[in-house]
Amino acid sequence: IATVDEDGVVTGVKAGEATIIAEAGSKTAECKVTVTDPVVAPPANVEVTGITLDKTSVTVGKGKTLKLNAVVLPADATNKTVVWSSSDPRVATVNNAGTVTGVKAGTAVITAAAGGKKATCTVKVGAVTLNYKSLTMKKGTNTTGLTAKYVNDSYKSWKSSNNKVVKVTVKKGKVTLKAVKKGSAVITVTTKSGATASCKIKVQTKDVKTKKMALNKKKATLKVKKSLQLKLTRTPITASDKVTWRTSNQKVATVNKNGKVTAKKAGKVTITVKANGKKATCKITVKK
Repeated sequence: IATVDEDGVVTGVKAGEATIIAEAGSKTAECKVTVTDPVVAPPANVEVTGITLDKTSVTVGKGKTLKLNAVVLPADATNKTVVWSSSDPRVATVNNAGTVTGVKAGTAVITAAAGGKKATCTVKVGAVTLNYKSLTMKKGTNTTGLTAKYVNDSYKSWKSSNNKVVKVTVKKGKVTLKAVKKGSAVITVTTKSGATASCKIKVQTKDVKTKKMALNKKKATLKVKKSLQLKLTRTPITASDKVTWRTSNQKVATVNKNGKVTAKKAGKVTITVKANGKKATCKITVKK
């Protein structure tokens, strides 16, 4: 509990009570000593002076995640708890660990706060959609009709789940699908932010029938000896059945198998294109 030296100096060893006795000849004297634990002063409160993030702007794909790291200053701040928040959770969310999840295309600001100080990161959520979720193609045909729409993003790659069934190539941003053999394959586009979109392709040996058709012009005027190229759009875009073109009066205007109209003499004529019982027409007026 306590010790005492020859000079009477008492030293506390641990909390408790002890009696110090002094003797001289036949005489004694006593002193009761109580030893208490030392009072430790509480540490001084160290205020937060700042907070920083490892990124101030970033792009994340829809459905993808990324981690933001916060540094609270000074390193010995008393309370270094970081509170995270998103300006628009419909676009991007953030959890208590700073993990950001892209929800839908758009922009949100992620805020990290500690001790009254804040740091922010602007998050753009990238997304991609395809104009078709599924297509049917005839073996041996090609199509460039599958296109992607990007938001806050751009493509990184296009891939086929089975190159033996459908091959995909990209040249100067233009995507071409080639139906190689009967079967199924999934075409997937992946963006630089990691977002993806897919289209299931079925390849068959028989023709893909036309369901709808339309021409780029319903009427036009031509001068004699001039030509006009009519453009046919069929639904589905992969339709492969036979197309026939016809003019109502070859003396006024002719049309070839590719839809090129040539004016012959003044008059009026109707150009008709047919496939699978469907048709589209363009009325042509030829002037001198």
